[in-house]
Amino acid sequence: MKAPLVAARRSTRGRAAALTGLTAAAALALSSGFVALTSASADANGNGGGNGSSGSSTACSVGGVSGVAVTQLLGDATGWTELVSGDDRRYSSESEGLVAVGGTLRVGAANVATRSDVAAGSAALVAGAVSGTVNLTRGSYAVGDLGGATINVNDPDRAAGAVSSPVDFDAAFLYLSSLSDALATLPSTGTTQVGVYDNGSKRQLELTGTSPLLNVFSPTAEQLGAQVEGVYLDVPAGSTVVVNLPAGDVTLGRGASFWLGGYRDGAVQTNDGLADDFAGFLWNAPDADTVDAAFANTFPGTLLAPRADVTLGATSHLTGQVVGASLDAAIETHLNLFPSTVCLPEAAAAAVDVSAVNSGVCAPLNSGKIDTPSGPMTVTYDLDDVVALETSRGNPDAVGPWEIEGYCVKAGFVNNGNGPVYVDLDEPVDTVTFSYKGGAKQISHYAVKYRLAGASAGTPTSTPTGTPTGTPTGTPTETPTETPTETPTETPTETPTETPTETPTETPTESPTATTSSPGTGGGTGGGSGGGTAPRSDVTVSKTVSDATPTGGDVVTYSFTVANIGLATATGVVLTDPLPDGVTLRSFGSSDCHVAARVVTCELGDLEAGASVVRTIDVALDPTAGAGRSPHAQAYHWLTPFKVEQQVDLEAGQTRSVQVTCTGGGLVTDGSLRVDHVDQGTGTLEDVRVLSAAAADSHTWAAVVRNDATGRAQTKAFVACLPATTEQADSQTGHGNGHVHALEVDSAMATTTATLPAGTTAVEATCVAGTRPVAPGWTTNGGVVTLVGSQSTTARGWRWTFEADAETVVTVSASCLRTSTTAVQGHTHDLVLTPVTRTVTVPAGSVVEEQVVCADDAKGVLASWRLTGGLVNLGNDPRIKTRAFRLLNPGGQSATATLTLWCVGDRTTTERVGTASPVAIDNTATVASTDVDADGGNNSSTVTAIVSPGSTTVVVAPVARTTSSTLTTKVAASVMGGSTVTVRARGKVLARSSARLEGSGTAKVRLSLTRAGRRLVSRGQAAAVVVVDPQRGPVARTRVALR
Repeated sequence: MKAPLVAARRSTRGRAAALTGLTAAAALALSSGFVALTSASADANGNGGGNGSSGSSTACSVGGVSGVAVTQLLGDATGWTELVSGDDRRYSSESEGLVAVGGTLRVGAANVATRSDVAAGSAALVAGAVSGTVNLTRGSYAVGDLGGATINVNDPDRAAGAVSSPVDFDAAFLYLSSLSDALATLPSTGTTQVGVYDNGSKRQLELTGTSPLLNVFSPTAEQLGAQVEGVYLDVPAGSTVVVNLPAGDVTLGRGASFWLGGYRDGAVQTNDGLADDFAGFLWNAPDADTVDAAFANTFPGTLLAPRADVTLGATSHLTGQVVGASLDAAIETHLNLFPSTVCLPEAAAAAVDVSAVNSGVCAPLNSGKIDTPSGPMTVTYDLDDVVALETSRGNPDAVGPWEIEGYCVKAGFVNNGNGPVYVDLDEPVDTVTFSYKGGAKQISHYAVKYRLAGASAGTPTSTPTGTPTGTPTGTPTETPTETPTETPTETPTETPTETPTETPTETPTESPTATTSSPGTGGGTGGGSGGGTAPRSDVTVSKTVSDATPTGGDVVTYSFTVANIGLATATGVVLTDPLPDGVTLRSFGSSDCHVAARVVTCELGDLEAGASVVRTIDVALDPTAGAGRSPHAQAYHWLTPFKVEQQVDLEAGQTRSVQVTCTGGGLVTDGSLRVDHVDQGTGTLEDVRVLSAAAADSHTWAAVVRNDATGRAQTKAFVACLPATTEQADSQTGHGNGHVHALEVDSAMATTTATLPAGTTAVEATCVAGTRPVAPGWTTNGGVVTLVGSQSTTARGWRWTFEADAETVVTVSASCLRTSTTAVQGHTHDLVLTPVTRTVTVPAGSVVEEQVVCADDAKGVLASWRLTGGLVNLGNDPRIKTRAFRLLNPGGQSATATLTLWCVGDRTTTERVGTASPVAIDNTATVASTDVDADGGNNSSTVTAIVSPGSTTVVVAPVARTTSSTLTTKVAASVMGGSTVTVRARGKVLARSSARLEGSGTAKVRLSLTRAGRRLVSRGQAAAVVVVDPQRGPVARTRVALR
């Protein structure tokens, strides 16, 4: 019988020592040093040097401090707003990003990928099963069991049907668990303390750091208890933050507010507008059993809790990512991804590079991997075992003397927390007896580290040469609840010089070690394998325009920077850029680009990790104004406003996100949530609280509503909409029939962010000239406010009046509707907007419906109101001509309200020559490769040019097509009427004809060649000058190529 262990004792250094043992194992497996970031080597198969390492680290700098670039630190979690290995239960109905669930996604009705840029063919939703209804805004889905689900693809242009799953959950969570463990070893660099304020009556948790690269905090459970009054974080903007949380059951927020320091006006509460400032903020919970996060305002950053059951609650939302064993979410998850590349100090970058041990197998220490088919609960290993093993290997020094300095032990499935546990002993011993996590699981295999007595720690003695003697016979499936009972204290000072010659012939069911496809793939160090899967490429595109505020007729350059920020070479990279209306292609900047059907395609080939290329195209902007025909007294267009409604029922205590979209591309002008009923005896209508309501974009209105009653509540959401275009020109005009004009909102909303004190406060926002506010909305950073007034102030201004119980940050917003239509055929029309106002009295203790009615020739598109005397707004119903306001007076006295309905005329004004309004041209480019992309959410980029009217009224395409007898050119004009088009070359007229200009868009002009023209074309004439002489406007001369 072997003696029990007496010398091995638990280290007080915890996971730091555990990572040391892990590092030693990695060093044995990787030939050169594990942390040698600037000299890591790769073997013939591309292994070594850290996952995706190029053989040398990539330098970076933040705030003048140098560091090492770590790419895809979150591995397979890169790009996913929610990554859950088990079940995901959502009480809130929106995730703005991508969602991957290994188990079942349980929802009532949920919106997914509402703000992600994922391409239509990439998975935005992955789940083992779905129960409920999912509205997929962008991307595709990969769901194993759709038996209890409805998947709605909202926009066929941006979303598609089923695809295969890109996520290996076992591999992903193996890596993420290892990463979480490694992050926990980072020494604290910042100050963690409990601060007091308000004369000592309140406490808050304060985290203060000064490093521009990395700030690490390790609050204790006792310190976390101070969160009840708030959490305060003050670090340099752009730095990476790691908050290592304690083991067990962790509570974050406790309903408190989260504050960021270092701003001009002092600390501010977190909100989505500051998302870039805390994108690199990581809450790390490696040993948590549960994490319950509940902040009053925006919960900032990414929560990494791969072994924990996560609950997200309170009144606001998470603006970041969440990784957990399960998720129970009563709040939304907003898009704010952890950066694909972060700049860390070299030592920290080495500590978090856990890619070398992601096989889930004890890396071959001196003994090699020793399988235990019988699955014992304990193993004892002594010096006799060492001598026997070394003798079998033919080691001339087999008799020693030896001493045992550590071991590795593993149980079952790694993603269930049963991965390798490395232990370095405080002092070397002759005999060691160990179990897996205090005897929690049967041991599937182990390895032992030993050395010649008196040798320095970590010195290798031999490498295993034989094949493991057995294979595991089973893998436990339950999740362990205990942490390892031993943790090491020593750090090996050397790494072995030889690589083990054999690899295990069989491993348990978890994913194998990740390897690179070739040496030198990857631009940085760190986590990119995703845990057992091959390193992935990650192509991105960034688009710019040389002049964002040009005038019509100008030539601008679009530049596209395509980069591979992943860890492997991206193959078959293709850039596509569909040219929008309003531009005419002039030239390419590279021969690998071509155009077909107005889609520019650049075949970029393979792009190595860390590499980037730039492509450019030149385009001419169509003119936007000119001299059309004189106004006609009867030249007008009809408008057909409409509404869209959606029933919204809430269970007791439920918080729901609601989105209502105007159909047919219509413009949302107003939105409201009307409270209709609360189950009798369970509460009042006041218990249904609208927590935010605002336009999500020019077509969609979104709100968050909570039911504080103990019973079910019934509500209905409404939006009022203007059509995307006018109707065709009225038949009485006698000309110009068949054309329509588009209605537009400005590309930027009018917004204001303000801190509300307790009490009543008004906040205003103003639209740009030529527009007026519509779809007024508001959001908070998580605080609860009551909107008691929403009113027009001036032609371009809007005022929101709030009542707040406590200080709260609110952001108000309004879309800015252009009061003129777009120009067509050289003219525009104005919209006719008029207000109708009533003052009403609501008796005490009553609920009333009061109506405001537009004139016979108008429809209501926007409500405005101001309440007094404690009146409660229960919403309003846009009945187009009539607006029905639902009001509650819970008080003991009557109270008054001022109600206004803005009405748009059924017809526009008569036509007006030209236009003074600018035109917004959005241009979106997309990049793709033939590989599985690590982050499908960064594959497109949009840039906007605001084109103002200029002196140019005619633009001619740079290429004219010829046959033996004809010449065809394209002409874009903002004037309409007759013109003469002449083509000249070498002092001769090649072609001449009259042509009618339409005043908008591009028209083909086909001319017959003269005798001189036919002769020059037959001889290969390559260029000519096209002269367009319109009846109105200046002559335009353009040199073109002949094809």
